[in-house]
Amino acid sequence: MIRSNEPPLVQIRKSVFSLLRSLPWVRRKLEADLAKAQVEIEEEVHQYDHMREFYKFLPERCMDSEEILADGRRYAMMGERRHVQHYDPQTRDEDMKLSAKLFDLFSHSDPHRSDAFPGVRKMEAEILKMTCAMFHGGKDACGVVAGGGTEALMLACLAYRNRSRARGEWRAEIVAPSTAHPALDKAAAFFDMTIKRIQVDGDDRANVGAMKRAIGPRTCMIIASAPNHITGTVDPIEKLAKLAQRYHIPLHVDCTLGGFVLPFMEHADYSVPAYDFRLPGVTSISADLHRYGQCPGRLSVLMYREPVFLRHQFFTNSEWPGGCYATPTMSGGRDGGAVATAWAIMLRKGRDGYINACQRIVEGTRQLAYRLQGIDGISIKGSADLCVVAFTTSEVNVYNLVDFMVHKGWHVDPLLSPAAARIPITLSMCEEGVIEHFIEDLEVGICNLKSMESDKLGTTASFYHMLKKVNDKTLVDELSMIRLAAHYSIPPPAERRSLRTLSVEGRKLSMLGATGEMGKKLEELRRGYQKDKEARKEAAAAAAQAIKDEE
Repeated sequence: MIRSNEPPLVQIRKSVFSLLRSLPWVRRKLEADLAKAQVEIEEEVHQYDHMREFYKFLPERCMDSEEILADGRRYAMMGERRHVQHYDPQTRDEDMKLSAKLFDLFSHSDPHRSDAFPGVRKMEAEILKMTCAMFHGGKDACGVVAGGGTEALMLACLAYRNRSRARGEWRAEIVAPSTAHPALDKAAAFFDMTIKRIQVDGDDRANVGAMKRAIGPRTCMIIASAPNHITGTVDPIEKLAKLAQRYHIPLHVDCTLGGFVLPFMEHADYSVPAYDFRLPGVTSISADLHRYGQCPGRLSVLMYREPVFLRHQFFTNSEWPGGCYATPTMSGGRDGGAVATAWAIMLRKGRDGYINACQRIVEGTRQLAYRLQGIDGISIKGSADLCVVAFTTSEVNVYNLVDFMVHKGWHVDPLLSPAAARIPITLSMCEEGVIEHFIEDLEVGICNLKSMESDKLGTTASFYHMLKKVNDKTLVDELSMIRLAAHYSIPPPAERRSLRTLSVEGRKLSMLGATGEMGKKLEELRRGYQKDKEARKEAAAAAAQAIKDEE
């Protein structure tokens, strides 16, 4: 599909590739290749599911709690990667116990229904006000609690698009650095906006001069990152704020990654560039409560300098026969349990707790960057001074190195441009000896890969090599959609050891009679299920013991 808000050259290129793909022999070849890719992708998705069991139907009868917990523990151990979670290992147990108690109290509540659940509504409002204070919002600062960073960014885009339309401009444009989060592209596609991506400068920061030249009469907002999600570099927000103020254009600061690091760096005696509401040109900021906020639920706070911007975000419909429908965010009802646990963790951590965590994160980031620079062939990308370290290597294929480190259990992400690897620094990464262990594994990986065939590409290397080389990006989109669909796929039947679906030839047991040949099949399945149930309980007990021993 060709979107009208795409540049003409992109539209022409897509038209040409679409025409080529419609040729019968090309289409057959592509369908065969995509089918093969689907099998490989689904197998990759299920690689950690060694039992290959799957619930397809509701159980005929209720399952006991112990069996459900046993399955849950086994699921929790599937493909476990170290140092991914953003909890604090030093306070994890107490934090989780507190969160569990608050979730139990508010799991069925909804902050949108303030008449029925006034307590959780108050919690949400307090989360917002505490976060606004962190970013030096004045008495008029306002906002919402959104369901994650992507929703927060999209809501900001929606507000500024609606503000632009209220002024008579229906073709709103976003001006953003090339490193800004892809949720902006999603917002542009959803809300019929265009986005101008401006190449960053040599330091991986927003190019203020180029962004100034990109501003036009349709520009409804400017974006800055603090920091960006690629190399962890903070854009020159003070300069962008002056630019936004000069042209009377809203400036949104995406602080979803650094939202609970940057506000506490000053208290930890670090030099911090201006980035928040103290700059008059900054009109909105988004900050994640999970990640470095250490809250269990996926929540993000979207803050505005004053209510005039927030009002453009709201949706109301007073003509619905069921009454007036009004929502502040994308969703109608919201998860009160997630709000309650976030509220509890923020109060438990307090300013001192977040300052301590900030200091550990920043020191861990800088220590890792320093250690990486001591390895031959490795060069750091970006500033590597906040909470992300990005690097590349001239010694081996960096994507093969990513595969090696992931196989070792580390949280390492591949980057497309530049071809590099990215390591988000978590509190567990900052524990004593962890960075040294990471460096040891990395050096072993480089040594092993150098001894292998230099042209052999692993899974990640193959995929990213294709991203760089294939001109038909719709083909890459097809593969990405196959990968997304694979998340909901069933393990390949040939590899499945037992059928937890409790079905015969795809039908529920409740639909089958217990007589004749079908009755025998039914009885065999039941006996097999009973044996499998015992095996699962034993496996879960062993897993629980292993976890206890590890702790």
